[in-house]
Amino acid sequence: MASTKLTNQLRERIHVVLMDRAYVERRVELQERENALALAVYNHAYDKETQAKMAALSENFFPQCNAIAAEFNECFHVCELPDPKPVSYDYGRHYRRCLAQFDGDHPLTHEYEQWKKESDQLDEDINKLAAEARAILSSCGTVKRLCEIWPEVCPLLNELGISIEQKKCLLPAVRKDMNQLFKLPPDAFAEAAA
Repeated sequence: MASTKLTNQLRERIHVVLMDRAYVERRVELQERENALALAVYNHAYDKETQAKMAALSENFFPQCNAIAAEFNECFHVCELPDPKPVSYDYGRHYRRCLAQFDGDHPLTHEYEQWKKESDQLDEDINKLAAEARAILSSCGTVKRLCEIWPEVCPLLNELGISIEQKKCLLPAVRKDMNQLFKLPPDAFAEAAA
């Protein structure tokens, strides 16, 4: 019985699912921090009294925004809010307009710079991991070969409905830390072959 050819479409499906599983906690944590930063910018721009007045008016009186723009030490950034917030009509009509500007000494600027540094590091880590995964997937012509060189990916193939014919592992794990980042169990091939 011939092994299933690992087409570019299958490679891409596998790669997308692998990348969706990588760095989930860090991505969620950074998103929550960006939401908190956006809320702090919003609260800085509209004090509690102004927010109360805005809330007292009709729900559709002010445009609602899911994200707000701010400038941190001359660095423009659009922050996602945790939920839509009312903004002044003038701001709501001009997307590239900053709701607030902060100089380099402002605490929100320091918070933004720390978040940006960690966000850039995560992007770099994701790109490096994606390149490693693509290299492994590209080096295999068949599903059988992929299972031979990366047995920990076999349960993922089962989840995707890709049949696995290989019953034995010829090589050890590709990289233990890579398998941990993709949340692949260490004895996955034994479980998949059973």
